Formats: sequence, C-alpha cells, structure tokens
Amino acid sequence: MREQAINILIIEDDALTMQINRKMLSPYGKIYCARTDIEATEYLSSGSIELAFFDLNLNGELTGINLLNLAKINKIYSIVLSGESATATLEEAYRNGA
Repeated sequence: MREQAINILIIEDDALTMQINRKMLSPYGKIYCARTDIEATEYLSSGSIELAFFDLNLNGELTGINLLNLAKINKIYSIVLSGESATATLEEAYRNGA
C-alpha cells in the first residue's frame, strides 16, 4: 500500500475524457485538472506536480507539445494520452519529454 499520494495533473479539454481519467487515477494520488494551456502552465510551474497526463490537442491547437517541454524542464514524469496520430507530432512529443 502506498504511504503517500502523489500529485497528478490531467491536461484534457474534453469534459467526459477528463472525468473518466480522473476517476481511474484517483486511487493513485491527488488529482488536478487543466482544460486549457494557461491552466496547465500554472500547475506545471507550481512545483507540486509529479506526474502529468497530456492531451496534445487542446481546443484545436497542438499546445500540448509546448506543455510537455515545460514539464520536462520541471522534472515532471509525462504521459501522452491523445487522439493525435500524426507520426511527426508523436515523435516531437517524445523529444519533448513524453
């Protein structure tokens, strides 16, 4: 059994997907949610997030790539959960810390 919960950030603009992910991850830590790149930037810069799940395409823009780089700088373990399928985009996500 886990002694201390970790701080997990879910970055997702779709409300239903956010709700499902939140429910699935809640046993593993304290969950924070960001629906925009501005909200995500605040959480990623706060110094309290240890693990982040990313949707690369937020509100029609591929802003998740830049957020991944910010997470990498802040030493946040990052996982991409996205419907984005372009190989070049996924390779860029990997280079940016996913």
